[in-house]
Amino acid sequence: MKTQKFILRKRDLSGKIFGRIQAPQPRNLELTAVRLLAHHVCGPTSWQDLRTYKNVVYPTCLQAARARRLMNGEQEWNDLLTEIAGYESPIESRRMFASILLHCAPANPKDLWDSHWETLVSNKTSWSDSQKKAHALRHINFLLQRHGMNLDQFELEGDYEKKIYL
Repeated sequence: MKTQKFILRKRDLSGKIFGRIQAPQPRNLELTAVRLLAHHVCGPTSWQDLRTYKNVVYPTCLQAARARRLMNGEQEWNDLLTEIAGYESPIESRRMFASILLHCAPANPKDLWDSHWETLVSNKTSWSDSQKKAHALRHINFLLQRHGMNLDQFELEGDYEKKIYL
């Protein structure tokens, strides 16, 4: 387990799926993807087999799980963020976004951000879009850090390190 090597079983179980994978916390996307792939791929003999779908080898298990459409149920989060944006402030919308990241494990957090960033940013008209995004991401990162997480774990790293004030 610590060496992350693929260990073959002594019996030939190539026609069956793995049954000895522990359930990770859903917010750990890569481990969740490994578990889902292990339950859906029959007879893999290597990590490469596990990440292969339709003769394409994906660089990560997360990308392979998304290609197999095992981690794509995002409509409920889109609907929620659209609804809350209609009657709450951007601060409350960011709190809800952070809560979704922490407790609901959306499959594509980056796509969720890209779809809803306009409703999650501050209304300051003197700021540029990049400054608004940086401010919102900094606030979301602060909320995540209170729970021992950060934006890097949700594929949202980047712009929040930029200065928001000129």
